[in-house]
Amino acid sequence: MSEKTERAERRKRKEMAVKILAAQGQDYEDWLDTQHRRVIEEGVPTLDAALNLFIEKQKKGRD
Repeated sequence: MSEKTERAERRKRKEMAVKILAAQGQDYEDWLDTQHRRVIEEGVPTLDAALNLFIEKQKKGRD
């Protein structure tokens, strides 16, 4: 699928999602913000593990 076709398909999906959410009484931007927050919250354990590894490597480098 070409990039142009993919963009058109994404646009169509977004337009449909906006309509469905509006019919449910939800604002698309509010819904999208909620999705972003969910991804971030679910990603916290991964970030925490990465930071712990980074800190361990820094400590080992000082020894």
